[in-house]
Amino acid sequence: MPTLTPSILFNLAGRRLGVTLAAAGSLLLMACSPPPEPKMPVARTVMVSPADVAADRLMTFSGTVQASRRSALAFETSGMIRSLDVDLGDTVERHQPLATLDDEALRLGLRASRANLANAEADRREAELDYRRRLALADTGATSRSAIDQTQARFERAQAQVDALKAQLAQAQDRLRDATLLAPFRGEVTERLAEPAEFVAAGQPILRLIGEQDGLEATIHVPGPVREALDAGQTLAVSVLNHGPSTTGTVARIGSQANRAGLFPITLTLATDDVSLRPGETIEATWDQHPDATPLLIPVTAYIPAGQRIGRVFVVEQVNGQSQLAAREVVLGELGSQHIEVLSGLEPGELVVQKGVNLLQAGQTVRTAGVGIARYNQ
Repeated sequence: MPTLTPSILFNLAGRRLGVTLAAAGSLLLMACSPPPEPKMPVARTVMVSPADVAADRLMTFSGTVQASRRSALAFETSGMIRSLDVDLGDTVERHQPLATLDDEALRLGLRASRANLANAEADRREAELDYRRRLALADTGATSRSAIDQTQARFERAQAQVDALKAQLAQAQDRLRDATLLAPFRGEVTERLAEPAEFVAAGQPILRLIGEQDGLEATIHVPGPVREALDAGQTLAVSVLNHGPSTTGTVARIGSQANRAGLFPITLTLATDDVSLRPGETIEATWDQHPDATPLLIPVTAYIPAGQRIGRVFVVEQVNGQSQLAAREVVLGELGSQHIEVLSGLEPGELVVQKGVNLLQAGQTVRTAGVGIARYNQ
C-alpha cells in the first residue's frame, strides 16, 4: 500500500471540493430555471358507427319531380307557324294567346263555307215554296199525290243539305279559332318545341306548360309486394338528391299496370311548404316496412354488459369544438351475429364507439375514424 504524503492528501481534498461545488452549482441552476411545460394529452382515435335502423327495414325508390298540372300544347290543325310569342321560363295567364298559325287558307275556307251555306239555304227556300204550293192544290185535283211527294222529298233534301253545310261552317270557324293557341291555365313555359315559319302537324306539341299553383308530385315505381302494402294517404319520407332537403310525399294514386320491369307506378303528392323543389329534380322516397318498430342496431362489440338486458355504450359528442365521449346506459334487444338491438337510450344517427370500449372513460377527448369523419372531425 503506497504511503499518502501531505501533497497527495491536499490534491484529493481539492478534487472532492471541486465535485461538491459543481454539484451545488447544478442544483442552483435547476432551482432557478422555469419548470417544464406539461405535455398535452394525445386524443385517442376510436372507430365509430351511427346507431341506425335495420337495413332491411327501409326500402328506397327514386323518382322525378313534376308539376301536378302540366300540359303539352298543340294546334288542332296543321299549318305554318306565323308567330310564337312566349319563350322558356315565361309566365302566362289563362286564355293568353301563345302562338298563331298562318290562317289565310282557313279564312278562305270559312268564306267558301258561308257561300255554300247561303246557296243551300236559297235552294231550300225554293223547295219549301214549291212543296207548299203543291200541298195547297192537293184538294183541287190540279196536282197529283206523286208530285206532292216529289216536292216534299226535294224540300227535305234541301233542308238536309243546309244542315250539313251549317256543320261544315262550324268546323271552319273552329279551325280558324284553333289557329290561335291559348294557355289553358296560368303557369310557366318549360319547353319551346317549335319556331316561327315551321310547319307543324295537328297534335304536334309546340309548348309545354306547368301550373304554378297546383303543387308538385313525383312518380316512383315499386314491386308488387310494396304496392300491396301501400295505401292512399300514406306518408313516405322524401329527400332531394342534388341539394339535400327533406320533405314528405303522400300516396295519391296507386297504379294497377306494371311496366316491363314488373314495377307498378305510385304517384306521391309532395309537401313543399318547408323546402324548395322544382320540376325535373330527382328524389328518393323511403318506405319503412315496420314504422311502429323502434329498435336501433349497434355492433356487438360496442357495449359493456351492465345487467339484465342493460348495456353501457360510449357515444361521441361535440363539446367546445372537440369530440368527447359520453357514457350511455341502453336497453338491449335481440342479439344477432354482428349487431344487437338497442330498444332505448340512443337516438338514430348518434355515433357509437365500435370496439375497445373497456379501455375508455366518459369525458375522454377522442378523434373519430370510420363513419362520420368528414362530418365530425372538422
